[in-house]
Amino acid sequence: APKGEKVRSKRKDPPMKRISEEPSKNTARVSAAVIERNLGSSFQTTILRLLFAGLAIFVAKHHRDMTSQLVHGSVMHPGEWRSRCGAFDLVPSFVAEGMLKLIPCDLEASSMLQYDGQTLRYYTKEMGSRVEKWSADLGLVRCKEDSECEETIKFAQKGTTWYAERDDGSHASVDEIVVDVFFM
Repeated sequence: APKGEKVRSKRKDPPMKRISEEPSKNTARVSAAVIERNLGSSFQTTILRLLFAGLAIFVAKHHRDMTSQLVHGSVMHPGEWRSRCGAFDLVPSFVAEGMLKLIPCDLEASSMLQYDGQTLRYYTKEMGSRVEKWSADLGLVRCKEDSECEETIKFAQKGTTWYAERDDGSHASVDEIVVDVFFM
């Protein structure tokens, strides 16, 4: 091009949008979809956090109950058990191996007291397997015709001896080894 002449481009660029122009309807739709997706995602995250928090509270409460010392008046319901390791006893051994420094008890030797509605049993662990060391059979619950049956046992201390008693009058003395581990 000769000097002094303006060179015109053959390509035509679309005119620049001014800042004051409103965004197109498509842009508004996309923005609304992104906001809705983010809100939905944060709602789902909040729900998951609440579920995990609830589960953590539930496990912590049951762990506390399972590890608490038994005292005069303590009760056990059928299916309930106590353990020195509490909820950690439920952790599979292959998982527990990696957490040994975090777990405050010896999972290989933890003892357990279990009540099934008829028999109170004391277990220890030997080489990773539970072994029954003591049991007291309270028999089947004897119900009176006009009353409800209650299989719950209550622990009571009379002198230096501890007993597991039910409302139907059945009772059994608790072995000293069990008392040493689980009672105050």
